[in-house]
Amino acid sequence: NKLVSPVYRCGGYNWDILLFPKGNTNNNNYISLYLQPLPETKKKITNSNESKDSINSYSSNSDDLIDPDWYVCAQFGLLIWNPENPMIKFFNHSHHRFYKDETDWGFSNFIDLKSLSKVQGFNEGFLSQKSNNLNITVFVKVLKDKTGVLWHNFVNYNSKKETGFVGLKNQGATCYLNSLIQSYFFTKSFRKLVYQIPSKDDNSVTLALQRVFYQLQISDDAVDTSDLTRSFGWDTGAAFTQHDVQELNRILMDRLESKMKLTNVEGGLNNIFVGKMKSYIKCINVNYESSRIEDFWDIQLNVKSMKGLIESFKNYIEVELLEGENQYDAFGYGLQDAKKGVVFENFPPVLHLQLKRFEYDFNYDTLMKINDRYEFPDTIDLSPYLNQDNKETLKEDWNYDLYGVLIHQGDISSGHYYTMIRPTKDGDWYRFDDDKVWKVTHKEVFEDNFGCDLLDNSITSTFSRSDFLEYQTKTHTSAYMLVYIRKDLSSEILEEVTDDNVPKHIIETVKREKEEKLRKIKEQEEMRLCLSISLFTPRIFNNYEGFDLAANQYDKYYSHSLYDQKSSPKVIKMLKTTKWDDVYKTIFKSLNYDENVARKFLRLWAIVYRKNYTIRPDCPVKVAVAEIDNTKVSSSTIHEIYSKLATRKNGEFLLYCEDLRRDLRSIVFKNYKTLPFIFEKLDKFFYKVILNENGENVDKNQNQIFNFPTINSLSSEICIFIKYFDKINQKIIGFGDIIMSRSEPISNLKYILNKFIGYPEGTLLDFYEEIKPTNIDEIDIEKSFSENELSNGDIICFTESSVQEKQYESIIPHCENPKMYYRFLATRLQIVFKPIVNFENDDYLDANNDTLSNSKDFHFWCTTTTTYDEMVKALSEKLGVVPEYLRIFLIHGDSRIALRSHNTIGHIVNTKNYRAALTLQFEYEILSITLDELENMKTIKVSWIPSGIMHEHLFEFLVPKDAGVSALFDKLQHKLNFDDSVKETILCWISNDENKLFNYFKSTDKIQIIPDDFIVYASPLKNDARYLNCNPETADEKLKKELEKIHFLPVFQFQKDPSKTHGIPFFFGVYKDETVKEFKTRFQERLSLGQKEFNKIKIGLISQNNMDIRYFDDEDSNFNAYELMQPGDSLFLDHPNRSTHNQNYGGGAIFIKN
Repeated sequence: NKLVSPVYRCGGYNWDILLFPKGNTNNNNYISLYLQPLPETKKKITNSNESKDSINSYSSNSDDLIDPDWYVCAQFGLLIWNPENPMIKFFNHSHHRFYKDETDWGFSNFIDLKSLSKVQGFNEGFLSQKSNNLNITVFVKVLKDKTGVLWHNFVNYNSKKETGFVGLKNQGATCYLNSLIQSYFFTKSFRKLVYQIPSKDDNSVTLALQRVFYQLQISDDAVDTSDLTRSFGWDTGAAFTQHDVQELNRILMDRLESKMKLTNVEGGLNNIFVGKMKSYIKCINVNYESSRIEDFWDIQLNVKSMKGLIESFKNYIEVELLEGENQYDAFGYGLQDAKKGVVFENFPPVLHLQLKRFEYDFNYDTLMKINDRYEFPDTIDLSPYLNQDNKETLKEDWNYDLYGVLIHQGDISSGHYYTMIRPTKDGDWYRFDDDKVWKVTHKEVFEDNFGCDLLDNSITSTFSRSDFLEYQTKTHTSAYMLVYIRKDLSSEILEEVTDDNVPKHIIETVKREKEEKLRKIKEQEEMRLCLSISLFTPRIFNNYEGFDLAANQYDKYYSHSLYDQKSSPKVIKMLKTTKWDDVYKTIFKSLNYDENVARKFLRLWAIVYRKNYTIRPDCPVKVAVAEIDNTKVSSSTIHEIYSKLATRKNGEFLLYCEDLRRDLRSIVFKNYKTLPFIFEKLDKFFYKVILNENGENVDKNQNQIFNFPTINSLSSEICIFIKYFDKINQKIIGFGDIIMSRSEPISNLKYILNKFIGYPEGTLLDFYEEIKPTNIDEIDIEKSFSENELSNGDIICFTESSVQEKQYESIIPHCENPKMYYRFLATRLQIVFKPIVNFENDDYLDANNDTLSNSKDFHFWCTTTTTYDEMVKALSEKLGVVPEYLRIFLIHGDSRIALRSHNTIGHIVNTKNYRAALTLQFEYEILSITLDELENMKTIKVSWIPSGIMHEHLFEFLVPKDAGVSALFDKLQHKLNFDDSVKETILCWISNDENKLFNYFKSTDKIQIIPDDFIVYASPLKNDARYLNCNPETADEKLKKELEKIHFLPVFQFQKDPSKTHGIPFFFGVYKDETVKEFKTRFQERLSLGQKEFNKIKIGLISQNNMDIRYFDDEDSNFNAYELMQPGDSLFLDHPNRSTHNQNYGGGAIFIKN
């Protein structure tokens, strides 16, 4: 039993202790002990004389009001002790955020019950032997929650309510994007500028960014960025790929800047984010200076070996002395001692500082994160780093305040991005962490994001668990981008944005979307109160051609192009509380039936979902309800009946409306007058023969002879549905329903159907049961319905036994019986053929065939078993070409996939995900060779480099797999028209998409050994080709001696970081007794660069053994290059990417397309 202590007041709150002497879990061997705060209450106003602000500190009156948002944060300790012997005691402590969903906190297993009588080391336990009592003491320390989120679990946390701001949803790994967007959003002058960019294009980055900004302004919930990333041209995979914020920042600014061109806001970004710096070399002893002033968008500052921001700025503008052998060659003055450095001309109003937390480690050959402690201030004076010669500039106020800190938590391979932002000039700091926003302290912004130097194990080994976890977090959490705003411009930069600043079309669009969202919420609420009735009728059954009773949009065999409204069930929504009699009237009124006619001739059946996922009428509603609990239908609500009869509780009640006058047996045996039977107009036949336009009987005398057969679980009658398979027109027609006796043989049904249609009495019919789409069983007509295991709602499909010849050619196989046709229905889908437009590789296309230029799109229905040959045959007949000269491609997203001649549609479509609504897109081309010949060929990407390594011409060639590499030379010669003599000088080598050299090939090597997706480089290099293409075993003595005096080393290119390769890799030979200076001269010739351009390139060597990187400088000029460079080493060129062959870095480069 629970015991509650008296109420005590502590720290401004009332508290009590909850004691469970026998525990409150399944394990009753422990005492449970908890602390519970008692929130303040506000009395309900019972009369006008009572104060509206009357508050009780504690009240047991359940009618008093408790603030639903109450909470209290406390550290507490619970002590249990023997009042006679205080040394017998036990203490435990914890902390917690108490609130309405967690009103108490403590320990389920506080002490073992046995310890009440005996504690180890003592003769008694916590319970005094004298008084049979024990004491419980609680220590409580209430903490002030400055941020509002102390120990918060963020369950049901409302960012807008608590902070006034909302976050951004994470799509998978877009936290880096969210951080940047929030930073830009609160740079309010930038937000206003973005709003001013014209945004008519629905797919533009500008429009998407404007929408996100406006939604952040007005939304109460976290904002989705899917539209923004789609405008970037990113797919789902890109949203799950984490990128660097700095890289994204540069690309986004470049894209926006291009959108601003030729508009009123052109150059607006420069006024916010762009400053100027000067690079200079100034002679010390003569009056000569060489300088260049250029723009900067951000400043990259070193972190390693720096204490903080001020030291990094000093390091950035540190002057380098050029003296001794490193003197500067001043024009007109010769070699001079000089100072080389950088100085700032001005800083932008909003200054982005990129802290170089990620650097390449040559020892490990990878990027590493630098988590060293690095401090940054909340205010910094940048005037010391300006050009001190600009006196007017120095007079301005160059103090900057910190407003944003972008943080990375994790290591180089994984991690999380979030940002700390101060939205207003003198306001609080907030953490924007994806969809959550909360207030933070000064320490959380600064100290917690400075990073942390690694400590020795001897120190960390003494840490407590909590201290070690805190240390681990600090060593992986650090700021990498800072946003400072110039103090005297902060009011202008941070001026509030109003709706007047937002484009009207953005406001209107977002408003419409919000209204649509509210409409859907209202609709869902209505769904909660209403029940949806899907009404199936005989007329719908007549108009339907497919599985089950009618078209079902939730079924995978459904396609909008196959069915119309006439073949779909009628949907009626009704309140769940509606009585059945009112439901009945509403249904028949919706069908335009007179109520008297309806009650006499119409009966409603409950439709159930069977285990095989088909739907079938099971039993009349009145009978079914009565059999369950003897309840009268008329007194029940629609929801009560639905709850009893529906087998799938999805809010949709399926009903079938039986019309006794349309029963096939009634028509045949009640002597109705007959008209010529027409299958295609079956629905009209029923209404003309049996009913008039008002749904009344044509023959008034027939009204008296109709009686509903009794159908229940014990009756001998069953209701069967009949379909007819038209062999000639290859379609299924719904006839209607018929009441038959279970004991009747199927042959009786044959007699009725022959008479109904007007066939001779002895016409042979075949019968099949439609069990499910993939299970169609033939029925033995000599057996009874019961023996064939047929029951209520089962569907029988019949057709003539005679064989019908195929009437026309089609891509769809001709079906001789319902079983074959049902198989087609279960696998059919639509395919569309379009001609290829501007395909890059035209070597194998029929240039003399003008069919493509005049061709149109073609649509076919086929099945998943349709073969490539069948598709090609059907298409060739449309185009009037020989099938063997057609090639078909599957279009999947932005990709074009060539099909093989052995493919079927089933190879393309995942049958588990099959849907009839699926439309496959194909493109076709007419070949100059047969497809068999084409499939024995290989597509090779070739880059022709006429000279140097900076310029190339890209080609794609199709060559036989068993051909030699020389076949590529023939293709190149055909394209470029060079002489035969040039072919002998061509050297071939290959590279992958990482711009790394793999191997070279001789002209006699086979094409098939070239890996897929590799690019082949070819260049006329007479000497290199002479050496590398020769066979050392068959070479003459002179050539062998020359080969002994040369190393061929692979060369790759990068800029600063060896992992970010670019350009064309190649081989370069190093000759014996050649100096580094001579080697570099030949290298310059190989690159085909002038002296000025060549001087900008740093050349170096990476050894194979220890991966040491060595840059060649002037001191190495006289060294023996041959001895420095050994086989297996690699040469590199360190320079900006000037190549036209601009591949991404490691396949992970970020991009924005629109």
